[in-house]
Amino acid sequence: MGLKGNTSNNTMYADDKGNIAYWHGNYIPVRDKKINWAKPVDGSTSTTEWKGLHKLDDIVHVYNLANGWLQNCNSTPFSVAGTNSPKKEN
Repeated sequence: MGLKGNTSNNTMYADDKGNIAYWHGNYIPVRDKKINWAKPVDGSTSTTEWKGLHKLDDIVHVYNLANGWLQNCNSTPFSVAGTNSPKKEN
């Protein structure tokens, strides 16, 4: 995940020690929060340039959930583990 090469996919992880994890992508640009990115933006100005990439801890993720399971079919990360899913408000 530290390579930040996964530009568009969710990643689910499990190992033989019983660890499970989910990341909602890992190549997520830091963008100016004053701009409404849900609408078209002017890409010819420095204001809309990326300000780097988010750190892995900043990206929506979960590790070793109490319920012991994860699911995802390219749906919202806020339903990846039932009531143990990440909270959108966080």
